[in-house]
Amino acid sequence: MKIYIGAAAAIGPAGDTTHLEREALSSDPQPADLEALVSSLNCQDELRRVSRYTKMALMGAQTALGRLPGPVDEKTALYFGTGLGELENTISLFSESMDPHVLYTSPYSFVSSVNNSTAFYVAKINGLMSKNMTVCQEEFSFEWTLKVASFDLLSRHLRNALVGAADESSFPRSEHMHRLKLEADQIMGEGSGWLCLQTSREGAVGELFLLEELPAVPERGIEWLDIISGMLEPYFEEVEDFFLLPGFRLHKEEVDEIIKRFPTMECKNYLDYCGCFHSAAAFGIASAFDDRHEAETLYFHLNRNLFGRLFIVGVKVYSDGMRGGR
Repeated sequence: MKIYIGAAAAIGPAGDTTHLEREALSSDPQPADLEALVSSLNCQDELRRVSRYTKMALMGAQTALGRLPGPVDEKTALYFGTGLGELENTISLFSESMDPHVLYTSPYSFVSSVNNSTAFYVAKINGLMSKNMTVCQEEFSFEWTLKVASFDLLSRHLRNALVGAADESSFPRSEHMHRLKLEADQIMGEGSGWLCLQTSREGAVGELFLLEELPAVPERGIEWLDIISGMLEPYFEEVEDFFLLPGFRLHKEEVDEIIKRFPTMECKNYLDYCGCFHSAAAFGIASAFDDRHEAETLYFHLNRNLFGRLFIVGVKVYSDGMRGGR
């Protein structure tokens, strides 16, 4: 049984939701004011209680669900991934608690600092009554969220799953680097990405066909390339258009080696538009559906973690003529 993608949405640092709104980043983006952007969401009473981080996740979830061709099934399960969770609220909570001049801390500060509160609000506001799970696996937070959801879908326990991830940045950069280790020339960012997964082909815009974590292997070199080649080559006979989505832990030299090995593969540097954060893969994979495709296209997202392990995610984006078939 295949896992199909019914809809997708990627939210960038400026609250951008389409390729026409996205702009390449030249420096670490300041946190965007999302109030005007979420004013159109049909949950204004709830929004008064939630954090900016939760609003960013809600924007992505509701945008993805709104792109489905039919009504949302209340039995849709929710799987949410994050590397750092409610970061700003947690920082504020500790600052208030340690400040001798603050007499008491708001109860909402405690509630909002719980990492799974975002998944709770996404499910509640969208009327989802099924399983609700939050997954944290650092650089592989979204990848493992997809993996867990796929287990349930393939076991036929579910027919539909809303799978997403989000992370926010914090300032100053020097302090944020204690939580997210980046090179000096890497731009830190934030964002959200969502996929509506289903077991039915009807109404699908694509499919999820590859989810594989590989053990630690040497960076670069023939052995590394051979392992990657062995994973990708079986799929190259299916279509003519291929893209590599390199994660933020992948070195430029590694990307160049892959493109050299597969000269027909193009590189899509989605990090230029969202910056680096633990769950950036969610933005990158979901943004593959930003544009309509004249032909079926394969996207391979590849990243490693700080322990050297690799994770490959493969999605197929259907052409306009293939969308919505049975």
